[in-house]
Amino acid sequence: MILRPWYRSPLLILLAVFLLQWLLLFSIREPTWDAVSYYVYARSVVFDADLQFENDYQLSYPTAGEHFASKALDQVKTVTGRVANLFAMGTALFWLPWLVLLRMMSPLLLADATSLTGYERFFVGNLATLSAFFGFLALLLAYMVAKNLTNRRLALASAATLTLATPLLYYQFREPMYSHATSALAVSLCVFVWWKQRETIGSVWQAVGLGALIGLAGLVRWQNLAYVLLPFVSTFMLWWKHPTRCSRHVWGRALGYMVLVGLATVAVFSLQMAVWQVLYDSFLTIPQG
Repeated sequence: MILRPWYRSPLLILLAVFLLQWLLLFSIREPTWDAVSYYVYARSVVFDADLQFENDYQLSYPTAGEHFASKALDQVKTVTGRVANLFAMGTALFWLPWLVLLRMMSPLLLADATSLTGYERFFVGNLATLSAFFGFLALLLAYMVAKNLTNRRLALASAATLTLATPLLYYQFREPMYSHATSALAVSLCVFVWWKQRETIGSVWQAVGLGALIGLAGLVRWQNLAYVLLPFVSTFMLWWKHPTRCSRHVWGRALGYMVLVGLATVAVFSLQMAVWQVLYDSFLTIPQG
């Protein structure tokens, strides 16, 4: 077994690229526009223990700017009498554990922790950094898939190129409180787990795990639910490689696998459906109209 020097480790190289970009490009911006709508889910739960967004929007106005404040989103009510939120809740789920920890630590780390709004740099900066790191993890997973398709050097070069050649660069370091970097991680997790079991019809728990990840990706950005097609791709690949070995039993297992993936996806995505029910009195809706 040939051991590479530590400084040639793909993980360390990609991490070094990430840290360099973070130092040169990272910007902590007060949440405004879409970022506020993503954040209020987490802020409302951690600071107010509810899903009433009126005060969450109001508290954002001093830092979000006059143009945003002029939209008076705190006054846009739904049929249930609650303030509307046009955006997905999944990014807030990724932030939630860290935000809870920051809230618990704030009395120890901040001089005045009695009147915190959640929009202070202490909270915003940490969550923005976390989101930027999510982008790094997504690219690391992309490398781990790519190295199975080509040699390690080409896979590493491809992953390093992606750090500069896609809009992820902007959403990692200039608008990290948008959902894009989190979505990149959620989708990368789906593809990585699917790739590891792509040539087999997975077990029950593999199906449930993949479906849960697809549902989670859908919570971050609803269009990510399209990745529920991945098990169909697996089944087609199985048939393509071994058309004569696909008996009725195999097709039955494949159908069961796809159904389990779909059910697990719906089960996790039902969190968003429950929020829609609370806000819009409907389990299925398109809040933008």
